[in-house]
Amino acid sequence: MLVTPQQMIAAEKKWLEDGSDAAELMQVAGEGIARSITSFFPTKGAAGTMILVLGPGNNAGDACVAARSFAQRGWLIRWVHAVPEKPLSSLTLRYLKQLGETAAPLELGHDKLSHRLPRPLIVVDGLLGVGARLPLEGDILEAAKRINRWRRNHGAFTVAIDIPTGVDGETGTADENAVVADLTTCIGATKSGLVADSAGNYVGRLATIPLQPLQLRSDAGDCVFQASDAIDYLEPSPHVTWKTRAGRVLIIAGSPGMTGAAALAAKAALRTGAGMVTVLTDPRCVTEIALRSSPEVMVRSIGAYHEIDWRQFDAACVGPGLGKSYDSEIGEILARSPVPTLIDADAINAIGRMPNHRRDRVLSTPLAPRLITPHQQELVRIFPEAESSPSRETSARAFIKRYPGSTLLYKGSRTIVCRNRGANTRLWYNPTGHSGMASAGMGDTLSGICTALLAKSWDIRAAASTGAWLHGRAAEIATFSQSPRTSLEALIASDVIDHIGAAWIDLREHLTY
Repeated sequence: MLVTPQQMIAAEKKWLEDGSDAAELMQVAGEGIARSITSFFPTKGAAGTMILVLGPGNNAGDACVAARSFAQRGWLIRWVHAVPEKPLSSLTLRYLKQLGETAAPLELGHDKLSHRLPRPLIVVDGLLGVGARLPLEGDILEAAKRINRWRRNHGAFTVAIDIPTGVDGETGTADENAVVADLTTCIGATKSGLVADSAGNYVGRLATIPLQPLQLRSDAGDCVFQASDAIDYLEPSPHVTWKTRAGRVLIIAGSPGMTGAAALAAKAALRTGAGMVTVLTDPRCVTEIALRSSPEVMVRSIGAYHEIDWRQFDAACVGPGLGKSYDSEIGEILARSPVPTLIDADAINAIGRMPNHRRDRVLSTPLAPRLITPHQQELVRIFPEAESSPSRETSARAFIKRYPGSTLLYKGSRTIVCRNRGANTRLWYNPTGHSGMASAGMGDTLSGICTALLAKSWDIRAAASTGAWLHGRAAEIATFSQSPRTSLEALIASDVIDHIGAAWIDLREHLTY
């Protein structure tokens, strides 16, 4: 659910007017924030330093509650009273005192932090709440600049509470000096402005902290996908089962010089739980793809596309690394496939080169569900209107209106999933992942994940949303849960595949929001 700041403020006001205690909400919010941060800095990791940048509102109290579990784990806690002329709230002071001797004021004679402060370094933005207005001024402006300098110059992982200071929670408009967060923990529900394109460079990973006591209502049907949204599909497999019941995946991919795409998609499908994976590829690539793939993958020469025995498969992925040589065959496959089919990469490009009537046949009236997975440039090739669209949200809705027979997985830093529901078309935003995923092979990996879920007879929207979540979460685990830690720059697609299993555990146990 997405809510406006005004809806959030109204819900909190009503809750307090009914005689409830603000301290209760602060406890729940702070503990949820701590759990979200822990999903990036697990308990098995080294104890570092957490700096709390505190403003006059209750967000500062949330920050102090969140710091408590880190103090108990041996982290050093330092805090900054960012607006000296305005006292900290009574609740903030209460929870700051509870941190005990592990917490102390941070000297701010200069911005350079001591190398003696243990790493890793987390900075918590507890400056302003959802009711804040732009532009930033005075002490708040200077505090926001300081947080960004610590992130840039000292490698700090920045956590924003509710909204990054300087971002409008309703529109997503950002002050030029707004805090750049790596993780934004949204209390109660995600604020509508945080999924706007203009907020993308400031929000980072989105985590929603449920507040069950609040009666939140929203007119918006759009939402941010949460692990709990997949619960209807997470029933354990029967004890008596076999590989064909786990899903039979067909991947039509690969061409000379681009064999890695097929191998990555196939391995990702296996790691996501597909019982059988078959790659059909260019005859010149069979040996190379067989050698690059997992030994469990079956690799066959393409031969004649019209001879595919679709009864052997439960879902198909078409496109990774196919090149331009198979445009006509791709059109026939997409027109004839009677199983749920994911359309990616060169299959999308082939659709872009089709006459309009053939494109309509493939995307508007398919024989079975179609999931199309373009990034921005690919979407423009098949839907030129997207180039001049004011936002990705607008492009997604317009595409689905034009091609109602398809489901769209619109890749980007905030991946959007959209399926036609008439006048009530709903967008699902993916919260997971990070900028280290901007590297070769990530799209092929996502395709394999989603196709495996389709082969398990998942609803196509659920497969797309859950697949994007697993993909992003596996990247987070690969980067932040290593010992020793690794960098975003070092992440490659194979690392993501290796951590799909750990992401599955988080999904099943709802360990991240």
